[in-house]
Amino acid sequence: MINFPCQCGFKFSVPTDLAGTDLQCPECKRLVDVPLLGELGAVNPDGTYRIDTKPELDPQLLPSLMQAFNRNTFDFSGNEKDLRTTFNDIAIKDSNDHAEEGQILRRSPKYDPETGELLVPLEVAPKEEPIEFAHIAGQENKAPVISYASMEKTQFPSFERVFLQVLCFPNWIVLAFIVLFHIICQVLMSMLGMMFPLVPLALVAMAIVAHYPCIVLATGPECMDELPRPLGDLSLSDDLWHPFFRLSFAFALCYWPVFMVTNWMDPGPISLFLAGGTFMAGSIFYPAVLLTSLCSNTVSDFSPRKLLLTIRTIGSKYVILIIEWIVVALIYTVYIQKGLMQSLRLLILLPKLDLVSNLVLMIAAIYTAHVFHWHLGIVYRIHNVNFPWAYNELKPRGFRDAK
Repeated sequence: MINFPCQCGFKFSVPTDLAGTDLQCPECKRLVDVPLLGELGAVNPDGTYRIDTKPELDPQLLPSLMQAFNRNTFDFSGNEKDLRTTFNDIAIKDSNDHAEEGQILRRSPKYDPETGELLVPLEVAPKEEPIEFAHIAGQENKAPVISYASMEKTQFPSFERVFLQVLCFPNWIVLAFIVLFHIICQVLMSMLGMMFPLVPLALVAMAIVAHYPCIVLATGPECMDELPRPLGDLSLSDDLWHPFFRLSFAFALCYWPVFMVTNWMDPGPISLFLAGGTFMAGSIFYPAVLLTSLCSNTVSDFSPRKLLLTIRTIGSKYVILIIEWIVVALIYTVYIQKGLMQSLRLLILLPKLDLVSNLVLMIAAIYTAHVFHWHLGIVYRIHNVNFPWAYNELKPRGFRDAK
């Protein structure tokens, strides 16, 4: 039994299993703490607890507590309070954390505030020498087998390889779909006099035209080494309208003088000379204008100065682009004229149809157009960091000149 008095004089006598609990005094109605067995010797006859030693108070403790926890934002000296950690505090902590030579550093244990688990620091392995990529691949004296073993020699299809790369699988499947689109377009042109399929014809033609800018974007900014699939992800804005509009804008910007000369001047040597001169001038600037239209971010990049700087940045490969574009334009022009004649012959039911030559021109036009636009994408990947375009921060890095 535990016998102890209340402050009112009432004597309690309770079992030992109630030690440390609270009881209500039946006389004064107060809550009384039942003392533990080890505390019975410290209970006075009046119900209070006896304190044997008086704790020593730090004379600086109370002023520091008042200065830290009062409501004022200024201390007793009139300075504004700033309880943030200073560089001196960090320096003192770092000096305390590092033991002197020959001295064992002892730190107080740290525990997780939620689980109470002891936090044990992890041992850090000593720094090792860097391992070469070639040693990882196991090819010290040979060409690396895996890609990351040759990070310093990042390569992509060169100008020469593109001529064969276009015909590789699965690129030839893309070419087959484009050929099918051309055949559908020509069949719809031959049906204009009977069924007026203007909307399907316009959509198929737009899909063919929009496919070529997508080649530049896929092999250039997107760093692909194969042709994109026709119609991409079937997005009307990203895969159809935006590429079609940008290519049409570049074509109109370069060749509007040709249409003005042919429409406003009477046929003759002077008009023929001016038309040829404006066509050559537009063809010289067209690769740079198309690349700027597809990969630039603002209309100010179409200024003559920036276009000339773009041509200068590309260098000698720009001559190849001009020649390829002229070949593409001539073959496509002949194919379109011959296709219109074939459609007209089919419409009026003439038996004489030269389908073989028309098919050969179609395949040649499609092949050369794919090569030209793939070359534009490679040019972007080689020289994108040096193009004088505004807002040209987001650019792929780490590419080297193609061989």
